[in-house]
Amino acid sequence: MTEKRKTMKRNEKGMSFALIFAGLLFFCNPTFSAIDVLPDFIGCVLLFLGLFRLSRVYQPFADVGKRFLKLAGVDVVKDLLLLFVFADGTSAEKPTAILTVAFGMSVLELYFLLPAVSALFDEMTMLAMRQNCTPLYCSGFRGKSRGELLRTVTVAFLLFRDIVCLLPEFASLTLSSYTDSGTTNLYDYIGVMRMLATVLVGIVGVVWLVFLCRYFLCLHRQKEFRCSLYTKYETYMECHPGVRVLTRHAVAFLCLAIGAILTADFYLDFKNIIPDGVAALFFLAGVLLLPGRRKQKGIAALGAVLYGGVATWSSRLAYHFATEFRPSDIGRSDAADAAYRALWLSSLLEFVLFLSFVAALMLCLRWTVAEYAGYRPEHESEFETRKLNDLRNEMDGTFIRVMVFALLSGLCSFLYDYIKEIPSAGFFRIMEFFWFFDLLMSVVFGIVLTVTLYAVYAQIGNKYQFDGITPAASPNTISVPENQKGDRKEHAESQSESKSE
Repeated sequence: MTEKRKTMKRNEKGMSFALIFAGLLFFCNPTFSAIDVLPDFIGCVLLFLGLFRLSRVYQPFADVGKRFLKLAGVDVVKDLLLLFVFADGTSAEKPTAILTVAFGMSVLELYFLLPAVSALFDEMTMLAMRQNCTPLYCSGFRGKSRGELLRTVTVAFLLFRDIVCLLPEFASLTLSSYTDSGTTNLYDYIGVMRMLATVLVGIVGVVWLVFLCRYFLCLHRQKEFRCSLYTKYETYMECHPGVRVLTRHAVAFLCLAIGAILTADFYLDFKNIIPDGVAALFFLAGVLLLPGRRKQKGIAALGAVLYGGVATWSSRLAYHFATEFRPSDIGRSDAADAAYRALWLSSLLEFVLFLSFVAALMLCLRWTVAEYAGYRPEHESEFETRKLNDLRNEMDGTFIRVMVFALLSGLCSFLYDYIKEIPSAGFFRIMEFFWFFDLLMSVVFGIVLTVTLYAVYAQIGNKYQFDGITPAASPNTISVPENQKGDRKEHAESQSESKSE
């Protein structure tokens, strides 16, 4: 009864567009010194998640979601490049490097962003026309619909934002070479110019935000339109029960893969620019999203939390030792010995907790393989049972291989902190470059775990390959007559009968 009541309440509320609105909000802020306070890639991910659900009833949204996913990748690359540039605090060419990266990546972002935004509002208008939602597609200002007007305003704002925010960088670098005896370098006043550009873009951003809110408020008032979409979405999900399973595992595996890649330690000025605590947060999210036994998930989640906390503590101790002492001070100074001992113990504890977490994660994945992976026929045979057991044994070997690479990665990270007094002669001078082995094994571990997660996901897809799962519903799905929108049971029965024929 409670599930029916929840379904009825959701049907009354209708399809939600909150994720799409929240994703667009991340584009309203200006950049200051090429730094995006509200990162665009987060907005792209939110838009992808919101469009992914809508694509189940209207296929073109799947292509729009892929556009924003590509844009998210470009924005991540831009932020990483800017991070490298800002970390190089001693470079005399730092302003030029900032401008080069910001200008080049802004042009590349606009190349992906403008078509994605245009396609989003065009498909929203087309969806309203297919559903006969007059307020969303009827002509308004100068013969344009609400969606067309918002598309034009959004494209104009995005162009204005990127151009104006880059003007201070261009002006200061162009005029900084012109110096007289009584003049000062214009780059000394770059902060004022950046502030003026930020204020100007902020004012225009508020105007754009008004247009955006008016559009989504109008969309929110179209209750019949949203309820019709949600009814079709529920019909699709009832006919394709494996979609929820695949979606949940896909998001969980994506979080785990990102966490594995972020475990790579890349140091600039003795600081790890990708803190292990961030990787632990992704590990925690992935474990919590995985379906499984509460005890196993609890142990893995606790391991992720402890690993993140100890890794953050160990990084601080390593930075303190590297900035306050030299390796030659070990054995000559009590303060250096105490700092090195604390560093060694924290690094050893981080190594143990990392291995413990990976072991707990492999047990969770082993349960996932046993419950969800592999094709399951309706009438089991001895051949199919033997084939399923072979799959489980093969995946057990894969999980053991992941543990081996986790051991090597954790051991290299521990030894990099442990080996501080480098021998001054002979072959052992190679230990000066041990940071390379630490970075290399971390990257290899991330790749191995990512490949393993993809293999498990492919086997989960094999179980539901005859479940009628499609990447997205066809465009004809949206054209179900209005008088049949509540008759989900008959629609599901007709689907099953046609499938059996």
